[in-house]
Amino acid sequence: MGVTLSGLAFSIITRFMQQIFFFFFFSSERFINVSKDKMSWEEALNYCNSHQKTAGLLRIESEGDQTETEQELKRQKISGPVWVGLRQSRLFGFWIWSSGLFVGPWTNWQGGSEPEHETSHYCGALENKNGAFKWSDKDCRLKFRVLCEVK
Repeated sequence: MGVTLSGLAFSIITRFMQQIFFFFFFSSERFINVSKDKMSWEEALNYCNSHQKTAGLLRIESEGDQTETEQELKRQKISGPVWVGLRQSRLFGFWIWSSGLFVGPWTNWQGGSEPEHETSHYCGALENKNGAFKWSDKDCRLKFRVLCEVK
């Protein structure tokens, strides 16, 4: 004795599942918070870690993350650099996320490779270059808007 769904019930369930799928996978507002104010990288770190609805500076770990982030920035008409959770170890020179995770294997550095340790400015931002947002190193004291991960 199997259970069958009427056409109406199947249609309702299908529609509901499509809405859930869209909400979790295509609603960038759910995952990214863009600050209204500009701040230094350290201020951005404190802002994202202490704001009630955010879970730290944004990590971009895949091409999908990058695409979602770019879509949100374009939706909000943001073209200038924005802080993300990239930081370079001043002692060892490797790049890490503010959460402590190593950067890679996927990256999106301006020019195709990470900045050299000796010439780096130690903090990472997304910067619009010819319509595409690329990772770049910036002086940590500069003030930009901030991308935080939403809880």
